Order: sequence, then structure tokens, then C-alpha cells
Amino acid sequence: MILHSIAKSVRDQNWSVIFIELLVVIIGLVLAFQVDRWWEERNERSREQDYITRLIGEVQDDIDQIRFAKDLAEVRQGFGDLLLEVIADPVIAEQQPAMFLVAVAQAAFTFSPSLTSHTLEDLRSTGNMGLIRSAEIKDALYDFYGFHDAQSQYIQLNLNIEMRYFELSAGVLDANQYQWVQDQWFVVTSNDLVEVRQAKPDLNALPGAIERFTNNPELLAWVPRTRGIQREQILMHGILLSRAEDLLARLKAYSAKPGQ
Repeated sequence: MILHSIAKSVRDQNWSVIFIELLVVIIGLVLAFQVDRWWEERNERSREQDYITRLIGEVQDDIDQIRFAKDLAEVRQGFGDLLLEVIADPVIAEQQPAMFLVAVAQAAFTFSPSLTSHTLEDLRSTGNMGLIRSAEIKDALYDFYGFHDAQSQYIQLNLNIEMRYFELSAGVLDANQYQWVQDQWFVVTSNDLVEVRQAKPDLNALPGAIERFTNNPELLAWVPRTRGIQREQILMHGILLSRAEDLLARLKAYSAKPGQ
């Protein structure tokens, strides 16, 4: 309709009308473009907010995993400390019999948190990383997950140390003692330590375990290295936890900004 009117005005050489009608067309196109861009921008911000919300949930889960891993490493470093004390003075094993048995069984256990990066992988694989407008947030994501990935190269080394300890400590506990530890605390956490200290294992079999432990020079020489991997785990988990908490704070602050 508008085009027909313009064509008629051209034929009639009514230039003022042509100008007004063209202006109306241009304004209409600009408004339509602005409305379309506004709608697209709104949709992108909604999608960005959805991604940020998902990232917040995953990083919070990661923090819980890292804290749990750090807690386990601290408990197991304590087991290593106890075994070193027993090496220096075997009487300590008699004073803390259950702790000694658990320490022999679990001092070398290691646990590496498995972080959840589904949302980051989704952003990358779909090409939607551009939806996250903050370069600071993107850098923080890359820094956190990149640091964790870099630490995975040490998992095999820790596993080798762990397995060597198990080889050397095999036979220190008799079958009943090892089964007793497994049945009571398959994995000892910090919440279990009071119960472990108060537990009453079979004391008749305890001297044999102490003797087998203290008369195993290869095992005694390996105990400091076993304690060492727990110390390293505590350090690295602490760094990873700090980065995760910083990332979570940044994500929450970004999500709470007006217009997000």
C-alpha cells in the first residue's frame, strides 16, 4: 500500500509527499529492527542468566567435593603422623590401638575430587561462550578448571606411591584386623575420629601387628613418602578450594548485577 502511494507520488512529482512517505518507511524499518534487536538481546540475557545459574550450582558442588577431599587428606596425614610416632616409640600403638590399625590400613588412600564442568563444556561445544559478556568471568572459569586439569598429571604418581605402600604393608594386619577396620569404617573421615579413638579392637592380636610393622624396614622407609602425598594433597586442594570460592563469589556477584 505504501509502495503504491509512493509510486503515484513519483508519477505526480509530488516530492514533499514522497519525502514524508519515505521517512515513514525508514522509521518503520528502524523501529522494527530495534524491536527485533531488543527481543534478541532479551533472549540472550535470559540464556546467559541460565548458564550463570547452572555454573553457580556446579561450582558449589565442586566446593563440597574439594572440601571433602581436603578433609580426607588431613585425616590421612594424621595417620601418617601417628605411624611415624609409632616408628619412634611402638608403645604409642598400644596406647591408640584402633587408630594404629586404621592408620596402617588407610594412611596411603588418596582421593581426587571429580569436578563438574558440564556447563562449561556446553558453552564451548555449542559456541555459546559469547553469551557470557564478562571477560573476567570467562577468565576465572578457564583459570579454575584449567588449574584442576593441570593437577590430573599427578594422579598416576600418587597412585603409584599408594600402591607401593599397600604392597609393603600387606600382612601387617592379620585378616581379622583388616576386616574389622573395613567393617567399622570403610573410609575414615574427620567425623569418625572420636569413634575410632574410643573403639576397642582385639588387643591380643595387637602385639603381632606392631611387631610386623616395626620389623619391616622397607615399609618404615616408605611411611614418610606416604605422609608426603597427603601433605601435597592438602596443599593442592587448598589452592583449588580458594580458586573455587573466588569463582563462586564472582559468579554470584555477576548474577546479582542489575540487568543480568
